[in-house]
Amino acid sequence: SGDYVSVMTLHGSKGLEFTFVFLAENSSAFKYDSDSVMCSADGRIGYILYDPQTVRRYKTFQQSMLAYEEKNDTRSEEMRLFYVGLTRAKQQLFINLKYNEKLITSVEALYEKYVSNNGDITGMVCSSDRFYDWIWLCLMKHADFREIAEYFNLISENDVVPESSEKLFECEFCDKISDIGNTEEK
Repeated sequence: SGDYVSVMTLHGSKGLEFTFVFLAENSSAFKYDSDSVMCSADGRIGYILYDPQTVRRYKTFQQSMLAYEEKNDTRSEEMRLFYVGLTRAKQQLFINLKYNEKLITSVEALYEKYVSNNGDITGMVCSSDRFYDWIWLCLMKHADFREIAEYFNLISENDVVPESSEKLFECEFCDKISDIGNTEEK
């Protein structure tokens, strides 16, 4: 009780609730642990071979399979953690969406896949490597996505946007923290 700010990891927030929650650093890629030698719980071993003559590394089939499994396990755990973060707010959730040139390119690529998949994001969610992608995929499914995309200059008036009638959440975009709640100028 009292007026203070708690800064913690998503792991640390499990089981807790807060009036306001801010999720930051959503654009960082997930960290996958794909070592030169990998062992599974069921006894499989995969490794990378090194050829000193060609100075090249070659993944064994087992290493490739174990790395693939590790990537899927990591992605599943990150999705669970993201859910934890999204559900900690009692009153309001704030999500920081960085928007620089590199990330614009990433969002544009996501949008192109979204359009080419006719609005189906299932495969894209399963192959995303950061929270940022999941947030944008949710925004693309939002009923107000045309307005959102125009706000970020992702599309023009004449672009076709797959229709979605779902408005699962309210969202507001601002360029700086002092703009939050000040929608008169937008």
